[in-house]
Amino acid sequence: MLTEVLADNFHSIHFCLLPKQHSVVRLDDTVGPQTLWYQELLAVQELLIQYLSSGQGYDDESVSLALQEGNQLFQQKDFSRACDFFGIAYEIGRHHYCYRPLLHDLLLRRALCHSLLGNFKVAQQEIEKALWLIPHEATGLLVAALVYSKLGLVTEANVSFQQAVCSQRELKDLVDCLVAFFCLQHHYADRAVNICTQVLQRSPKCPLALLMRGDAYRFGAEGREEAESGPESAGARDEAVVG
Repeated sequence: MLTEVLADNFHSIHFCLLPKQHSVVRLDDTVGPQTLWYQELLAVQELLIQYLSSGQGYDDESVSLALQEGNQLFQQKDFSRACDFFGIAYEIGRHHYCYRPLLHDLLLRRALCHSLLGNFKVAQQEIEKALWLIPHEATGLLVAALVYSKLGLVTEANVSFQQAVCSQRELKDLVDCLVAFFCLQHHYADRAVNICTQVLQRSPKCPLALLMRGDAYRFGAEGREEAESGPESAGARDEAVVG
């Protein structure tokens, strides 16, 4: 069923949210001191030392190599090591040049990795650093909403979902389907049906909304059947399964 696939393979959703890779751009040296204001990642300092001692340096090539390695590891679902390499690229980059979009995307990638590893609190810290760099970037807000949802921070998640749609209207159908997904995860099947129906009124062929609504209908029917049958019937079914 769709919801089980989404829950078990949430990596696919996260991978779709990876921003396009920016080219490494070296700005004029006069802007260099400004990069020191970017927030430091204390957790990767030892890894950074090891990376630099292997022959790399504070240059474009070293950032590109770390970023490429991180992307490859992410595709291989080695999220822990991917996160490390994204952190290394960020630490070199924040000293090497002042280019917020790339630094933002590296933090965003780290947030996705931590989320997929179940480190939701750390993911929250990373995504909030990314949003500090570029406050109203749509993908960052969408990832923030996902992380907040996993932490049970409903108000923060709703605000981030709404801000993501305000920033990029094309995300509305996806955002609504994600909200329906989380509603279904918390057993609000009727609410999920209503949300998906609204999506389909706008976009009749939206495949995610069609599949999600189908699962919501089924879950809702199962829930009502169990409630109507009462605890005695449920107990009898359990005994039959055990027997």
